[in-house]
Amino acid sequence: MLLKILKSGALLSKIWPDIIMLNNVFKEGYIIKGLNFSKRVLPPIVALFIIWYFIYDTYFNISFKSYVFFAATFFIVIFLCTHIYALYVVGKFGLQKLAADPKLLSWYSAICEELKMQAETDPTIMSLAKALRKSVQMDKNSVKKFKFWDML
Repeated sequence: MLLKILKSGALLSKIWPDIIMLNNVFKEGYIIKGLNFSKRVLPPIVALFIIWYFIYDTYFNISFKSYVFFAATFFIVIFLCTHIYALYVVGKFGLQKLAADPKLLSWYSAICEELKMQAETDPTIMSLAKALRKSVQMDKNSVKKFKFWDML
């Protein structure tokens, strides 16, 4: 179940449209921005730390104090755990049913009707994200014409 949630979070972070108006309504848009940033930044930081450690230890004969190594390793683990937790939060958000919020469900139905696509019988936030992505790919101003701010 946990792997399904993490995979759902990774998929939602790829397909969620980056629209400022949507991020004002759904806080997960900001979490997705942070996820995408950490996907770009975290691997080079980890690689630089490992290279830096071995270069100093091998060529300069200066070994790190043990507490420096453990502190740096601790921060890397914290960054990785934060990334996994963000995937979990976004995954849980993506698996939520739209039936819980009738305004979201009607908005999803309006988008599907406008796109002339078959609406799912039991849609989730992931279904809404796919419809929004398709709508935005067809027309950049399409989200504005659905008046999602009426949901508030």
